[in-house]
Amino acid sequence: MGMNLPQRVALALSQICENNDVLAAKLGVNKNTISAYKNCKGDLKGIVIEGLSKQYNFSPVWLLTGEGEPNLSDIKTKNKTAIDIQHSNIIERFKNKPLAKDINQDLLDIEDANPGALEKISAYIKGIAEGMRLAHGGGGVATADRRKCERRNGDVESELEYEGEERRTGVDRRDIAGS
Repeated sequence: MGMNLPQRVALALSQICENNDVLAAKLGVNKNTISAYKNCKGDLKGIVIEGLSKQYNFSPVWLLTGEGEPNLSDIKTKNKTAIDIQHSNIIERFKNKPLAKDINQDLLDIEDANPGALEKISAYIKGIAEGMRLAHGGGGVATADRRKCERRNGDVESELEYEGEERRTGVDRRDIAGS
């Protein structure tokens, strides 16, 4: 089953490399309308179909009926897969969208160069997120349990992360307490 009109408009809007403010200004609607259209909501206005056709080189026939090619070859757009569209929607959720987009591209480049490195980066990021949850009183693995897991897995750096005096074994503590 093909896409309906709101889905085709949402696809077209998601493939344009401009933020909602710029899109809204060029298409003659407000940015909330653009956001609604990107989520297949709201009543479509003819002015948007006309603007997508004239300003961004989308076929009005494709937009209205789904027949023919969408004509996504214009330099203001880029061909995207469903996964690319999902990533665009995720980036929209960030406060610092340009940075999120750059990081996303960097991760794609890293995966192309060294797929195994991406798994290490993921583990690192998850570790940072876990630490932030713990620091802010959120749930998560207790610090002592986390360190025990790190030592068991051979993470030498975690052995050096103790603050204050050097870490002592249970025997050392008992010797100090008994003396």
